[in-house]
Amino acid sequence: MTNINVTDHALVRYLERVHGVDVETFREALRAEISPSAVAVGAAVGGYYAVKRGGYTYVCHGTRVVTVMARSGATIGLLEGARP
Repeated sequence: MTNINVTDHALVRYLERVHGVDVETFREALRAEISPSAVAVGAAVGGYYAVKRGGYTYVCHGTRVVTVMARSGATIGLLEGARP
């Protein structure tokens, strides 16, 4: 049997278009979790940086949120330049 790989992009579009999930509402909710001033400082410094809020770590690069992890997740490799 052939293993079919599904990208994150395809999964998001599937949820959005087939199941009617309002992805933009979730995108706005994620934006609301992160302090704009933290992003401004992190983006000015450059590289990867973490914004910690509640029980989660939001890993950012520039002005992009690239991943979200439970607070207990390791971020050292990401912050030293490893690609998420």
